This record gives sequence, structure tokens and C-alpha cells, in this order.
Amino acid sequence: MSVTSSVCTLALLLDAGLMFCALGSIILFSEFEQHVINKEDLCVTLNKLALAEHIVPIFLPVAFLLSLQWLAFVVSVPMAVYSIKKFRNKTYLLAVTELKFRRVPAWRWKEGWSKLGFYLLAFFFYLYCMLCALLDASN
Repeated sequence: MSVTSSVCTLALLLDAGLMFCALGSIILFSEFEQHVINKEDLCVTLNKLALAEHIVPIFLPVAFLLSLQWLAFVVSVPMAVYSIKKFRNKTYLLAVTELKFRRVPAWRWKEGWSKLGFYLLAFFFYLYCMLCALLDASN
């Protein structure tokens, strides 16, 4: 297995994990609005997910850059830039005071669905890259 196929496989697995994190946050928001969980539990759970969800996208472009995969690097940079911006502004954490009247702010919903869509598209792109790398390695 070549370095390129290894990096693509790693990216595929990490992206699958990120998809589950994004889907988990959407499910938690829904449960909160349906009075299944309280504010504190929601914040504790989402803040645990948020750290991993903002560190992994920063790692992916670095891995693609080191393996000289330019198109995959360009695809993964926007989410890394977004994660760095949220990390620097400290807006990646969810505060209890942000949740009023059992409502999640609309931008949190949009962010969750946007991340899920991006990760889904990136998943299929990384799958394509991995298959191309494996086919090139076998030839």
C-alpha cells in the first residue's frame, strides 16, 4: 500500500468519524428541543464532541500536503480554515446561556447541517481518491 492510499484511507476513516459527530450534534439539538435532555447535559456532551470535531479537520490538509495530493488538499482546506477561525474566536464551545426557552440558535442548526453535508461530499471524494490510489498502486 502506497503513502497516497494510506493517507486517503486515513482521511476516509476520519471523515466518517466527523460525519458521526455532526450527525450526533444534530440529534442532540433535536432531543434538547423535545425536552429529552437538559441544557447542562447538552453542553457537556457537545463540548466533548467539539474539540475532536475542530482538531481533525486541521490535521487532514497537513496530511494531504505532506503526501503531495493537491486536489484533496484544496478540498480539505475550507473546513480547516473554518475550524481554526472558530477555535481562535472560542466559538466552538456551546454555553448554557446560549440556550434560551428550550430553543437552539438557528445558526447552530445551519452549522450542523452544513458540516454534515460537507463531510458527506468529502467522504465520497476521499473514497474516490483512495480507490484511484489503490488502482494506481496495483498497476
